[in-house]
Amino acid sequence: MDVRFFETFLEVARTRHFGKAAEQLYLTQSAISSRIRQLEEYFHAPLFARHRNSIQLTVAGEQLLPYAESLVKTLRQAKSSLDQVNSGIHPLRLATTANAWFLVGKDLTQHWSQSDEYSLSVEFSDKHQLVRQLQEHQADVALVHHPLKSDDLHGQVIRSFDMHLFASSQEMPPRQYVKLHLFNKAMEDWEKGHLNKSTTICTTESIQVALDMLKAQGGCCLLPNVIDENNLNALQLSEVRIAQLPLYLYTRKGDNHPERTRFKKWCEQFLQEEASAS
Repeated sequence: MDVRFFETFLEVARTRHFGKAAEQLYLTQSAISSRIRQLEEYFHAPLFARHRNSIQLTVAGEQLLPYAESLVKTLRQAKSSLDQVNSGIHPLRLATTANAWFLVGKDLTQHWSQSDEYSLSVEFSDKHQLVRQLQEHQADVALVHHPLKSDDLHGQVIRSFDMHLFASSQEMPPRQYVKLHLFNKAMEDWEKGHLNKSTTICTTESIQVALDMLKAQGGCCLLPNVIDENNLNALQLSEVRIAQLPLYLYTRKGDNHPERTRFKKWCEQFLQEEASAS
């Protein structure tokens, strides 16, 4: 089945109108109708309920919709990757968590702009999705701040970040605090010993959410010492390092593809250089 038939199905589903879909795809309305009819014959089910002034997806159409979206997206990505390879640019896919990107994303993108050898795509995922994306070759490299559990993957700590107490006042112990839950034992032990009398106003696994809440509501929070000057406004930073937050780089075991190996080494070298400079 031609992928363009699924593109036509998606456009009709979006516009709810054969004529408008024809305009968007630069086709005749009869060509649109023919493609939809062939899809319906292929799946042995009507995909649209045609009314006088509107078109609605049938139950079968609703079922097909996510598959069509996934298929079209995957094939477009494949074409884009092959086009880049043919032009001499190597496509590389980085999967990461929002927290890991918060830690190194700005430095990576600034440094990456100097490279014309690679085309980088970045996708945000949770730790479970990261494992699947690497295993199923949907990502080449993953950056994450906690270890991943899989015998198929190779991981290493390529940088560690000092965790400090950020506070809106010098009051100690503070009346309230934002709990950043990163599954870090050293952080949790320190909080139990020093913040047990403080009121927890927010618990989150997101560094950005914790920072936003701290700036809005005040109190204190354990955060990595990479907060830029704009976000430091009105916040005080403890000079004592309370814990360290590791950053892991993961790849598939046995993946010796030359371009992915170069990319991995580039990440290792760049992030370690940044750590030495900071």
